[in-house]
Formats: sequence, C-alpha cells, structure tokens
Amino acid sequence: NNPLAFRICRPVPQIMIDRRAVNEYLTLIGEKELPLNFFEIIDIEDRFPVERVNKLLNGKE
Repeated sequence: NNPLAFRICRPVPQIMIDRRAVNEYLTLIGEKELPLNFFEIIDIEDRFPVERVNKLLNGKE
C-alpha cells in the first residue's frame, strides 16, 4: 500500500485553450509549442449576448 501510487496514477487535469488563442499564447510565453500533457486544445463557440446588450443600451433593463 504505497500512498504515492495514488498520486502518480491520478490523471492530471488539463487546461483547455481555444484553438484560436494558441499562437498568441505561445508568443506571450516565448514557447514554440504547448505541452499537450497539460493543455487540451478545443474549439470554443463565440456567443455574444446581443439581446441583453441591446436592452442595456436602450435602458430597458
């Protein structure tokens, strides 16, 4: 019963990063590629709250 075995076998949570942000992030950190054992590259859908913004701008909320 090794207490370290659990820590070694437990999966490491990954950081999700939008595919469109990867190049800019790499430039900021001065690297050429992401360590894929720490990052998961995903596609994040753009969602803009157009109706809510229009209501705020028109003073209806």
